Amino acid sequence: MMPGLTTRKEKTMTTETQKTKTPSHTIYAVPKKSEGEKVFWDEVGVLWPHEDGEGFKVDLKYLPLNGADLVARKWKSKKIEQER
Repeated sequence: MMPGLTTRKEKTMTTETQKTKTPSHTIYAVPKKSEGEKVFWDEVGVLWPHEDGEGFKVDLKYLPLNGADLVARKWKSKKIEQER
């Protein structure tokens, strides 16, 4: 290796790692609405923060093809939401 160069540390998130860590955010598809139209947010995926805090691992079930916006919200346990 040449002087002054450093090696890049590679880290791969495995499926096992994803199963043990709770995601930090939920991703929703929010369709554009017309005046007075009720909009339903459809959960399409989740986010996990990178260990270095510089980005996210994204796991999407699907991408909306209807031009909906993707919105990330802090993750809340479904159990907590049901208690409200």
